Amino acid sequence: MKTVSDKMEAMAEKGKTAKLIKIANTSKNREERCAAIWALRLLREEEVIRCLLELIKEEDAAIRKATANTLDRVAKLETDKLMHYAEVEGEADIAEILRTAAVNSKARTPRWLKA
Repeated sequence: MKTVSDKMEAMAEKGKTAKLIKIANTSKNREERCAAIWALRLLREEEVIRCLLELIKEEDAAIRKATANTLDRVAKLETDKLMHYAEVEGEADIAEILRTAAVNSKARTPRWLKA
């Protein structure tokens, strides 16, 4: 039998962004909401980021914690991709720009996370 998390991740894999956002925002079941929030990390869409930035304001600490963990994971993915591109880049000056971008993204919120 699938867990709540498995079900939410399956929805994300199918691209059901709107449904996951609705669950994350309105479900009365805290476990379901947290699982939906964590599954949103798999969807790199602007509406997901907007949703997460609203959810971080929730009164419920469990919801804020799930949201913070998800935002942290999404930010790490951006940094990891930049470092990968820097490592495989053949031109030294371009590789240095990419490494600088990765370091800077660790020091600030990624541009696509800004409210």
